[in-house]
Amino acid sequence: MSAQEHFANIASVYEKGTGGATRQIATHLVQLASPISADAKILDNACGTGVVIDELLATVPDPHVRNSLKFTATDAASPMIELVKGKVEEQWHIPADSITALTLAAENLDDVASDNFDYSFTNFGFLFFKDADKAAKHVYRTLKPGGRAFITSWKDLGYMKAVQQAAIKVRPDRPPPYLPFDLAWLDSAHIKAVFERAGFQNVEVHDQQSSYTADSVTRLSQSLIGMMEGMLKMQGWTDGEVKSLEPELECTIQASDDVLVVEQNVAWIKMMAHVAVCIK
Repeated sequence: MSAQEHFANIASVYEKGTGGATRQIATHLVQLASPISADAKILDNACGTGVVIDELLATVPDPHVRNSLKFTATDAASPMIELVKGKVEEQWHIPADSITALTLAAENLDDVASDNFDYSFTNFGFLFFKDADKAAKHVYRTLKPGGRAFITSWKDLGYMKAVQQAAIKVRPDRPPPYLPFDLAWLDSAHIKAVFERAGFQNVEVHDQQSSYTADSVTRLSQSLIGMMEGMLKMQGWTDGEVKSLEPELECTIQASDDVLVVEQNVAWIKMMAHVAVCIK
């Protein structure tokens, strides 16, 4: 199963499966980009369910500015694009012609105009692209001179150590689960190099805290299993093994004092993202 097929299959539950971690970073990106100017053209690349647009519109209360913005949302998974289209009038309350939503992989933006966007966002997409260099060149090409691109990747997925420790208890004679992307994306130097090769001369990368959050440790473990089930099965896990992993994961997370924070009615696992700001 490809990354595109995986995200298409989980589109309807994707937001819940992220534990709010990607949304927290989207909020940070919008803060970096603000204030958003009237008539701005904005690319939400590998847009998923449109979380970046959610957060951006929440910072633009002026109806004149809000209705003047022009969005292009692209994603290789068509169910994600259908979710975005459904938000236009139901949730965002912006004119229908304010957004162009296209089922396109980030490597295939050839028909998107050059020197077009004031802002370009790719929130946790590059880890999964088949040809990151080609996708990065499209980000550069489609951005206006002086425009800014905001790119994110993970530095530390705080839950992965717990997942691997729990997995060893379920399958002691098999390798533990592994992340389904090139681990080079956990390194800020790699991100910087990819976008400098694409043409950017001004690339700054910083770290930003995030968290995977639920209302209890039990719900944390349930959400993580729901998010990772497809990945585990691609790595040879049976339904029974996935089911057995959940209680083991809950116990392992509960003992993870280095990454787990529990307060009244909320529990979260600490995470850390890389955020690249690229100016054309």
